[in-house]
Amino acid sequence: AGFEVAFPGLCGYSALLDEVLEGNLTTPLPAGSAFVGGINITLLQNGAPVGVLPTGANITLSFGLPEGMTGENLVFLYWDPTANGGAGDWAEKSVSVENGQVVVTIDMPGSFILVDKNASEGAQGPTSVAWVNGLYATVAQWFASLGW
Repeated sequence: AGFEVAFPGLCGYSALLDEVLEGNLTTPLPAGSAFVGGINITLLQNGAPVGVLPTGANITLSFGLPEGMTGENLVFLYWDPTANGGAGDWAEKSVSVENGQVVVTIDMPGSFILVDKNASEGAQGPTSVAWVNGLYATVAQWFASLGW
């Protein structure tokens, strides 16, 4: 999926890395967020899943900066099951851009979704209903001018 993952301070552990696809998200992303990429990290010690990293350890995620993006609107989201009184919600992790890579350091395993927060609802673009309706009206007028 374009991710690089580093595990400093985690000798003796193993990890399972799985790509998270937008179509496999079980909870919709926050309004105005556009999916860029996702990864699920399962950390194992002696074959058993570990939910908390040992003191002093972290995980660094890097993702190639998508073409045409500068990084200021990119964040990583993770699911926080304790938010909203235990109902859960997306939480943000800020990123930095280093040598053409979007980088974040995390302190837990789990699913992390890179999103562009600049995607506004109803934006005029090739996927918006307004754009398709406008195109249809233009084509219909063209056909009408031809007498069809």
